[in-house]
Amino acid sequence: MDLAVHLILGLAALVAVIFALRATFEFCAQIDRIAATLNTGRSSAIIATPGY
Repeated sequence: MDLAVHLILGLAALVAVIFALRATFEFCAQIDRIAATLNTGRSSAIIATPGY
């Protein structure tokens, strides 16, 4: 019985890690798209105003 519980919990942990990695990569892809949209044709405010 303990073996079955450990196998099920291990499988659940593995599935959770896979879903977390997938969500992380999807989030990073969205961040890149948003950053590309915001930075089209203009430089960063920090770079544009060096003395500020």
